[in-house]
Amino acid sequence: TRGSMTAARKLTVYDPRADGARCDVCPLKHSTPVPSTSVRRAKFAVVGEAPGRREEQEGESFIGPSGKLLNRVLKDAGLEREEAYVGNTVLCRPDSDDALAKAQHCCAPRLFKELEALPVDAPILALGAHAAKQLLGVRSILRTRGFVWRVPELDKDAKAKLKTTLKGKGRKGVMARRGARLRLLRQKVAGRIVFPTLHPA
Repeated sequence: TRGSMTAARKLTVYDPRADGARCDVCPLKHSTPVPSTSVRRAKFAVVGEAPGRREEQEGESFIGPSGKLLNRVLKDAGLEREEAYVGNTVLCRPDSDDALAKAQHCCAPRLFKELEALPVDAPILALGAHAAKQLLGVRSILRTRGFVWRVPELDKDAKAKLKTTLKGKGRKGVMARRGARLRLLRQKVAGRIVFPTLHPA
């Protein structure tokens, strides 16, 4: 039953650091992570923003009202959630936009490692502005939704410049280094199809 499955999940302590997350420097490091779910040969991926209170309690992504709406929309499109990777840009529930932004940088290595492991032909459904920005670097979900995108691929010179930026020091360069690190991480899924859309919340 669902209850026994949830109880079994809670007995297993999931450590996102094993998948690359930088939990030790994350503002949400004392929160309970909600791991992504996937299948061996996922046909598509769903990436949201962050787990909500219900998800945190049950230990599973998209099981609250947003998840129910997502399930209905997927079914209407002829898709089965059981055939998908389902996760969020961060695994822990943030209490502010500032905490979310910082946590996204800490959780990015984990997210892109998980997406990289999926079949290259599996399209990614980015739910909401935060997911679209993390995957594509775009700023407005209202301007990007409804179109087919590909994760941008960087040429050799661009990669070299970003790596040079990472070697910089000083507090003034913190944001530049974060941006450079994220753009380099995106290369793990460069060229993959992304469909940005509004978050079901």
